[in-house]
Amino acid sequence: MLDLASILPTTKPLKILVVEDFDELRLSIQEMLGKIFGKVVTASNGQEALELYKKEHQITQNYFDIVLSDIQMPKMNGIALTEAIYAINPKQSIVILSAYQDVEYLMAFVNLGIERFLTKPIKHDNFIDVLYSIAKKITHYDQTPTGQSMTYFGNGGAYDAQHGHFYNGKTRVHLTKNESIFMQLLLEQPGKIYNNEDIEVTFGKEDIEISNDSVRSLLSKLRKKLAENSIESIYSFGYRLNVTY
Repeated sequence: MLDLASILPTTKPLKILVVEDFDELRLSIQEMLGKIFGKVVTASNGQEALELYKKEHQITQNYFDIVLSDIQMPKMNGIALTEAIYAINPKQSIVILSAYQDVEYLMAFVNLGIERFLTKPIKHDNFIDVLYSIAKKITHYDQTPTGQSMTYFGNGGAYDAQHGHFYNGKTRVHLTKNESIFMQLLLEQPGKIYNNEDIEVTFGKEDIEISNDSVRSLLSKLRKKLAENSIESIYSFGYRLNVTY
């Protein structure tokens, strides 16, 4: 049995979407995973889940790290939901929960490329073990692409351009939409100094008005999330990414 305290550094940075039409089970899973993951969002059917999935990316510029879904659901079943999500994000980690009589669907999901297929009723320890195993693969970037796809900055910060992920050490960091816009600007030409006008123009393209005070507040929050010395303030000029290699 895993020690809860030992897995939290890996799981807490992550967010998970739970799709289950049986109210009691959905609430039970939400309560269980709420102690482990940083954000747990639930849906009662595939259609609602797909809308939440798209909305999450629209708001945060990031997808859910894990999608946990039932198969038999109203409006859109688990197979259709999986196909729809993979059409949007082929790299999404998806775990399917199935009643024993649903095993006939296993090959369909295997062919789609899901992460794991678990049977109901849920066995608590095995359930947590599986999710922790997936979380480790997501959170730690030891096996993510290196070389041209990676940009390193500050004391241990990194950006994986292939997947669009930021890291502080080996921990994946989730950025808000505004934080992501700001970092993407700095990453256009790492090391270049961007002034307030550059920042205003960039945010303006997203129909977002941003003041100098808002930029400073944004920068303060980013410095807490990212590795130390990731972003440099060049007095009276602007900001730049402190690229290391």
